[in-house]
Amino acid sequence: GVRGARIYAKHLRPKHYSGKLPALLQFHGYGGNCGDWQSKIGYAASGFGVFAMDVRGQSGKSTDPGNVIGNTQRGHIIRGLMDQDPQNLFYRHVFLDTAELAGLVMGLDFIDPEQVYTQGGSQGGALALACAALEPRIKRVAARLFGAENVVEKAAPSMGGEDFSFFSDCAPGAFFHVGC
Repeated sequence: GVRGARIYAKHLRPKHYSGKLPALLQFHGYGGNCGDWQSKIGYAASGFGVFAMDVRGQSGKSTDPGNVIGNTQRGHIIRGLMDQDPQNLFYRHVFLDTAELAGLVMGLDFIDPEQVYTQGGSQGGALALACAALEPRIKRVAARLFGAENVVEKAAPSMGGEDFSFFSDCAPGAFFHVGC
């Protein structure tokens, strides 16, 4: 990973194959990890090389050396905002980690670099999109962010996301509620 982080990823591939394999890069939701092996076996059985990355500093095995000004009391999304150097934003590092994974996978001799795809839900959906934006050879993305069926209009204002004030102290923004 970037800035000295050690990024962990699980890898599965079919036991028997010929030629180069398509690859699926998987990214997990906020606070999660790359998941169990069983959830990936179906993709490998379908002929894919699967690479599931743990996001730095969340609940998986990846490490994060940090070294930013500010806190994460309200979550990683604000980490690095108090630092004057935008190079220190947490999600900048995570986005670059996804692109490094893609480049590494595309360089493997058993992977077809023209058939690498990304997949994720929630935070993982955003990472799947960011990875594809940073690596133009990725042609397809399966991202589950939220859908119209999951949008609920609130009758009364809520301070449930007051941590956003930390973000808007550093950059102009607007707040809306997504989720329960």
